[in-house]
Amino acid sequence: MNGDSIWFTSQHNKKGDLEGITMHVTGKVLNDSNERIDMESTVKNITKAMKRAFKGDIGDISFSSDIQLSSVKNMNEVSDSDHLFVLTDKIS
Repeated sequence: MNGDSIWFTSQHNKKGDLEGITMHVTGKVLNDSNERIDMESTVKNITKAMKRAFKGDIGDISFSSDIQLSSVKNMNEVSDSDHLFVLTDKIS
């Protein structure tokens, strides 16, 4: 992957002081396991967990995220710019 599926933007007040940082993620979720998985629910759960993990404040700086994930059926639906989450049971 080209590494452009995750990037950060910053927000500043009128004085130019840093007020916030937003992490943006675009990606795909692929089920490579032998299990039947509710992919819509899985995408929602991964998105929710990532948003919860990258949220909060440190001093006067707030942290948030913009997560855009979708499910795919095979690698042909994955772009070079996508971050890829693979569900698998093929680990040996």
